Amino acid sequence: MCYYSAIMKSCHLCIVQGEDLLAIGNDEIVKPMLTVNLTREDSRQSDAPLTCTVTHVQNDQLYCDLPVLAKSQKYLVSVGYGDLLTQQVGTISTANEVLPQEAYIGIGVGCGLFIIIVVIIIIVLRCRVTKTNQGMKKLQDKMDNLEMTVAKECKEGRF
Repeated sequence: MCYYSAIMKSCHLCIVQGEDLLAIGNDEIVKPMLTVNLTREDSRQSDAPLTCTVTHVQNDQLYCDLPVLAKSQKYLVSVGYGDLLTQQVGTISTANEVLPQEAYIGIGVGCGLFIIIVVIIIIVLRCRVTKTNQGMKKLQDKMDNLEMTVAKECKEGRF
């Protein structure tokens, strides 16, 4: 017996999570026995379900190619194991999915924190460069004074 849990949709690929999918044999034996059907959520029972072509079976995942689906519709997904077991495993939506408001807020806050951190790093580096330049200027002034003192002493010592 198989257990199916979640469904993910990526472009034209449907991935059904499960366990013990290969309990009775390898991929070539199990693949013809598995069927994945899609039924519109708002349809009548008389509508024929769309079939998703099973392309690959692993012990814990089933992959199938999705047929062309109508836009802005929800489909119920069921997996059949031979003629004995058919189980509804989830839904697929073809509506344009948008991120929830919390995601936008999180992205904005993350970007804001990143910008603040970058600005702080720039300010700290600029302060260090300024201090280094001031130190170099003081050293240069001391060297100039020392040169002038040595030159003055040399000049006085010659005459």
